[in-house]
This record gives sequence, structure tokens and C-alpha cells, in this order.
Amino acid sequence: MKSDITFIIARVFGPVLIIAGVLLITQTDRIVTAMMGFLANDTLLLLVGFLSLMIGLTLIALHQRWNNFSAIIISVLGWAFVLRGAAALLAPHFLHRGAEFILTHAVALPIAGCVTALIGVWLAYAGYIGGFMRTDKRDLWTRD
Repeated sequence: MKSDITFIIARVFGPVLIIAGVLLITQTDRIVTAMMGFLANDTLLLLVGFLSLMIGLTLIALHQRWNNFSAIIISVLGWAFVLRGAAALLAPHFLHRGAEFILTHAVALPIAGCVTALIGVWLAYAGYIGGFMRTDKRDLWTRD
């Protein structure tokens, strides 16, 4: 079976999002401390802005598919990385406002963690299980 780029990316992002979601749910104090230190360090903000922009642009370049739910999630993640990177580089005050919102609403991180973990579970399922269950008739007759 040929590997589809959607399933490959889902195999990477699925487990990462599961771990990130669990971290957001279980260690909110640690996340808030890290977030405040991150926003206070302009060098780190610039570095993460460029890394986020590069990850997002790579996802967009490799994966602009909107034909199924997993593909849509991955494409949206690519655009979200681009927007977050651009915000970190060009408009860091938006990130500061987001941090203020999180600090004033205690349930924001656990809710974000639940959503993140659920998306991760879906992508991990799609990448590791759904990708193997998919059959392509061309693959039955050709060898790679």
C-alpha cells in the first residue's frame, strides 16, 4: 500500500496533539508559567514565530487537501501555524491578549486541552489504524 501524505502527517501530529492536550489538562500551572516566561522573552517569541511559520508553510506546501475530515484538520492546522507564527512575529500583542484571557478564565486551558487531545486521538486513529485499513485497488497489483 502506498503511503498517503495525509496519513503520514496524521501519524506525526496525532501523538503530539494527544500529549499536548494531556499536558494542558493535567499541568495548567506549568503551562501558565511557561506561557508567561515565553511572552516575556522577545528572542524566544521571535524564534518560535519563525519556527511556527516554517511548520505551517511546510504543511501548506505539502498538504492542501480538503477531501476528508482528517485532511481538513491537517490543512487547518497548517494555516493555524502560519497565523500563529505571523502573529508572534508581527503582532505579539494579540498573543498577550490571549494570555490575559487564559489567566482570567481558569477553564480555558483544560477545555483547549480536551479539544487538542480529541483532535490528536482522531489523527492518530486515522494515521495508524485508518491508513492501514484503507485499500487501493492499484496497490493490490503493483509492487513498490
